[in-house]
Amino acid sequence: MHWLEELLAAVGLTKAPFVAGFIGGVISLRFVKDLQGLTGSLIAIAGGAATGGYVAPAVVEYWKLSESAIGTLGFLLGMFGLSFASAVYVVITTTDWKAVLASLLSRRG
Repeated sequence: MHWLEELLAAVGLTKAPFVAGFIGGVISLRFVKDLQGLTGSLIAIAGGAATGGYVAPAVVEYWKLSESAIGTLGFLLGMFGLSFASAVYVVITTTDWKAVLASLLSRRG
């Protein structure tokens, strides 16, 4: 597995949160119905691994958590990351941003 650690290090990742996110992405396939077929499954798994691998270390550092939490965070982020991303996408695409901006500007008044 030495080659995996070298490959991950080349793209700024460490093994524990990446693998945990990968496993979380695999498990998320059971719950995320929007990701159907081979392409959807690969997106869920890759997205889970990337989310766990990149976001978990940042969360541990930002909130000054124990390094032992990194695997757990990687798993949880991998499992729920795409569901969260999907929800954010829905909010962004369905919000009337002109009305929000007009409301904010009218309050400054």
